[in-house]
Amino acid sequence: MEFKLESNLVEAISSDNINGVRNALIEYIIRDSGNTQEIINALNYAKELMDDIFQPFDGKELKDASQWNKEYFLTGIDELRNNFSEVRFHHLCLVGAHISPRSNNQDTIIINNTEPVTDIEVQVEKLKAGVALGAGLVIGFLIGKSITRK
Repeated sequence: MEFKLESNLVEAISSDNINGVRNALIEYIIRDSGNTQEIINALNYAKELMDDIFQPFDGKELKDASQWNKEYFLTGIDELRNNFSEVRFHHLCLVGAHISPRSNNQDTIIINNTEPVTDIEVQVEKLKAGVALGAGLVIGFLIGKSITRK
């Protein structure tokens, strides 16, 4: 399936209208909520050309899949308009794929493999990697030191 670039997204990006970009991305979700590939392509296109598309996540609870239905999806659209966070955006994509499944499950697989990652999660992963690297260096030093003593 080829990515269809909508004129409202192009116009919003060219005029540096962040709210217009957000609304255009929401329109992709509303128009065909089961087509996660198209939605993710539109998001990636916008992210390449604009900074700070997302707002910080407001922390409001997101329901699990057992509670997803059309009403929850529509409420989620309103909540995304009020808090355009990456966590909420990806959650709404998953909800849309759940309530409007495509005959080809490939789209759902793509969004399920694209877990939302916040700045804090990135920092935590960097910290974990740093600790693991430091521990590896210490262990290597101790092993090297014990080998030179023998």
